[in-house]
Amino acid sequence: MSSSLLILPVLLLVCLLQINATPAPGPTSQGRNLIQFGNMINKILGTNALNYNGYGCWCGFGGKGEPVDGTDACCKAHDECYDEVIASGSGFSSCSPYLSFYGWDVDPKTLLPYCKDTPGSCAHRVCECDRIVTECYKRNSDTFNKSLKCPK
Repeated sequence: MSSSLLILPVLLLVCLLQINATPAPGPTSQGRNLIQFGNMINKILGTNALNYNGYGCWCGFGGKGEPVDGTDACCKAHDECYDEVIASGSGFSSCSPYLSFYGWDVDPKTLLPYCKDTPGSCAHRVCECDRIVTECYKRNSDTFNKSLKCPK
C-alpha cells in the first residue's frame, strides 16, 4: 500500500477535528464521535487511538479479508457495528457514527466505559459500538503487535 493511502485517514481525522473543534452544548457532549472514540481508548487503555489506525486488515477506514489477530477482529466487529447503526435509519432518522455526539463515562468499580444516552437512540448505539470495541481491545492488548499487516 502506498504511503499516500496510509496518510489519507490521518488527514481526514485532522480535517474532522478542525471542523468540529467546538462541541455542541449540553451535559453529555464531549466532542464529535471520532474524538470521543479516541478519548475512550486513551482513558481505558492508556494509549493513543492512532496506534490502532492501519493495524491488520480492519483497523482504520475500510477493511478486507480475514482479521490477522484478536485486535483486528475487534476492528472488524466495530466496522460491522457501525454498518448496522447506519443501516438502521434513513432520511431524517439517519444516524452517522462518525459525527454523532454521545455521553459516556468510566465505571469506577469495573474501570470500563459505559454509555449515558437513552438506550436505542443514535448516540447510545454509536457509543455501544465504541464501548464494545474498546473493551475488546483491552481483552486483546497482550497480543497487540503493530507490525501485523494485512496479507496482500
